[in-house]
Formats: sequence, structure tokens, C-alpha cells
Amino acid sequence: MSMLRTLLRDGYDGHAGRRVTFLHYARGPEDQIFADELRAIAEADNGVDVHLRHGDRTFSEFELRRLVPSYRDTDTWLCGPAGLVELVTEAYGDSPRLRMEFFKPSVARAASGDADVTGEVAFERSGVTAANTGTSLLEQAEALGLRPEHGCRMGICFSCTSTKRSGTVRNVLTGEESALPDEEIRICVSTPVGDCHVDL
Repeated sequence: MSMLRTLLRDGYDGHAGRRVTFLHYARGPEDQIFADELRAIAEADNGVDVHLRHGDRTFSEFELRRLVPSYRDTDTWLCGPAGLVELVTEAYGDSPRLRMEFFKPSVARAASGDADVTGEVAFERSGVTAANTGTSLLEQAEALGLRPEHGCRMGICFSCTSTKRSGTVRNVLTGEESALPDEEIRICVSTPVGDCHVDL
């Protein structure tokens, strides 16, 4: 959506031969994000084709081929949950035109290996402490009823950055561990290794 907004803001004109097809899946109309904005884009004469799919209509290569016959040769940006990403990836095969982002890192659990989960996590400003569950600091905070600021949940937007006062965290994307005190970390992609204190 941010890329589509940028194109339109910068004067994109799809009538020049580079049309945009925007395809979005949601559980139902009530779950459709950006509904009013997408409706306005669809109604405007801007060369953007908006297709919203609701309910049980899952992604199909057949429908994609109908909407964009040469989709494997078309620059494509994909973002979504792992199941959708897998289906679209299969449809594109080895095409280099597909670029992907994930709602949530699919490697999060693998990165932590089989190590036993130990220690406690303390969210200092909130005064909440609990046993480390091995999930990301964001997920642990939410499970305790906290509502830290966040955005993408995959380490891209940096809106969940918080200060780790002490302890060790593991980056679920890279597997790297860091024990630096007073370190700025992205809590959506950081899991505590043992005791951990965060300024939240």
C-alpha cells in the first residue's frame, strides 16, 4: 500500500503503458484495511486496477494469470502471511521479478534452536515481570497485557525499537546474539536468552 501511495503521490500515470494491478485478500469486508482509500483509487482514472478478494477465495495461479497474463515477467511486490507467500512463490517459480516481505519471520522458531528457555523477562517501566516463554519480546509483552508501539512485526519499520537495559537477546532473523547493556533493539524480532530487562 505504501508503494502504491508513493506512485500516486509522485504523479504515476498508468496510461503511459505501465499499469498497476493491486490484489488484496482479506477474511471479509469488515477486515479490509484501507477500504475507503482503495475504493477511491479504484474509482479514479489513474491506471490502477484494484481487486479485493474476501472470504474463502484464496490465491490461485489461474486468477493471477487472468488478471496479469505476463505476471512472471512483471515486477511484483508481495507481502503477507507465510501460507500466501508460499502459494505465490510457487506460481512465480524461478522468476526474478518477484520480491517478498513477510508479515512475520518464518524462521523465528528455527533461529532459537532447541535450547531450553530459561530466565525471566522484566518490562521495567510497566513493572511487569514474567517467566521467559521463548517468543519475541513483543509477543511476551502483549501476552502480559502491554501494548508497545509496533508496525510491521518483522523488523523492517523499526517502530518497535526499545532499550534493552540488560540481558541477552537473539535476533530471530539472523540468529545473532547480543548482550550489550542499554542497547536499542527491535522487540518484534528479538527473543530473550535467559533473564532480560527492557525499558517498556
